[in-house]
Amino acid sequence: MKMRNSLLASTVFAILVLCAGCKKTSEGLSNKLVTAAGGRSLASVVTGNTYYVDPAGNDGNNGTSSASPWQTISKINAHTFLPGDQVLFKAGGTWTGNVAFLGSGSAGAPIVVNTYGTGNKPIINGGGLVNGSITLLLNNQSYWEINNLEITNTIATGLHYAVSGIKVINSASTLANHIYVRNCYVHDVNSTGVGNSNYNKATGGIIISGYFNDILVDSCHVANSQIEGIRTTSSTILSTNVTFSNNLIENIYGDGIVMSSVQSGGFITGNVVHNVCITNAANFAGIWTYNESGTIISNNEVYGLTGGLVDGQAFDADLSTSGDIFEYNYSHDNYRGFMLFMPSAKNITVRYNISANDAIGGTKMFNFMATDTTNRIYNNVFYLTNNITYFFQTNFIGSFINNIISSTGTVSNFSQNTMSTNARFLNNCIYPNAVILASNWNGCYHSNNIFFAPKFTNPTTYGVGGSTATAFSLQSTSPCIAGGGIIANNGGYDFFNTALSASGNPDVGAIKY
Repeated sequence: MKMRNSLLASTVFAILVLCAGCKKTSEGLSNKLVTAAGGRSLASVVTGNTYYVDPAGNDGNNGTSSASPWQTISKINAHTFLPGDQVLFKAGGTWTGNVAFLGSGSAGAPIVVNTYGTGNKPIINGGGLVNGSITLLLNNQSYWEINNLEITNTIATGLHYAVSGIKVINSASTLANHIYVRNCYVHDVNSTGVGNSNYNKATGGIIISGYFNDILVDSCHVANSQIEGIRTTSSTILSTNVTFSNNLIENIYGDGIVMSSVQSGGFITGNVVHNVCITNAANFAGIWTYNESGTIISNNEVYGLTGGLVDGQAFDADLSTSGDIFEYNYSHDNYRGFMLFMPSAKNITVRYNISANDAIGGTKMFNFMATDTTNRIYNNVFYLTNNITYFFQTNFIGSFINNIISSTGTVSNFSQNTMSTNARFLNNCIYPNAVILASNWNGCYHSNNIFFAPKFTNPTTYGVGGSTATAFSLQSTSPCIAGGGIIANNGGYDFFNTALSASGNPDVGAIKY
């Protein structure tokens, strides 16, 4: 089958190349080279100067050729760059210090940071020498493109500082435009954790803070860092057109990816998020949205989450979210569940996702506190092999249609609390119903559900990489074939990019037979 998920082909490659459910706090938060998600490309017009930087250079040079490069970060920080300029670091070179670029590019003439020569990515070690240090900072600037750098910011043992790898800040109320970060390796940024006096959640790998349009973080690797992996932070003015795509995020103290304060044009797509939410000192999640609308969360793989206090789910539609679509994602082997819905989440769609063993901790698959009836969950697969207390912690409100729930363990309570007819369960395959629906099922509205084995091809063979989700394809004798209800505007494709039939009843589950 042709794969819709970019992660299906790229996950293995990316790895090789390298009160219950209470709201996660916002403490400490303040205000292309190739086409990426959202259709954005690097500008092709370059009209400025090119500056070269080499550890063996000399700051007395003019810096405008590889034969006469600058040497130090101090020289870079003293220069104001102009539209169309390029700043090229010598491949294989290493610098220590904090880069704070000056100047802005313009539409059609961004300032481009990249590498020259052959060898490994240039390394900039921040050193973690003071509280608040940032290895690479853009502050109230526009039209910058940062490419192919390796960034660290490691605090010495015994110190407790808030530090970041790459941070982009716009503290002004006027819009900042066009900041791209691509193919950077940000690692060993060890900002101080929860409970220390300098703790600041808006620190970690790649942090975007303020009011922006046209943000891209693409094909980056963020690893072994805290507090956060990649995120936008809370802002009273909402940004537009923010894309986090094709990144590998692993071994992170707190959240993997957060899209906050974006009013339109948000994309979180093609990312692999592994072993984040390491701590149980505060509420964190794998990928989540907050105070925004219309973000597409698609084609991501999230696995190996063990912490996050009372959250810790793979996905989360948090407070003040509206119109988000969570689709074509693959989550597996997580400890605290598949997804959190916070009370004010509305018009959220969850479709064509595959969740395998996402409740290893034994508590819940969903913590569902949303009260709006517009939330929809359809054509997903939820596969469980261990005993859990709740399928829905709290209780479900909305539409739950064409899903497969298959468990070889027991589910003590389908819902923690009694559901009402505001919960509609239609055309689902739930097996075995005797161990899934034993408690708090009958209060909801339910019709046309089936209670037979879904007949997956080989569910025990799933693993790392979206391609292994073929384990949840249907056998030819599955009762799920053509057993679903018709849903308008259903996305048009299944998990593996197979076109859905324009007529007739669809299959139940995420993969069309």
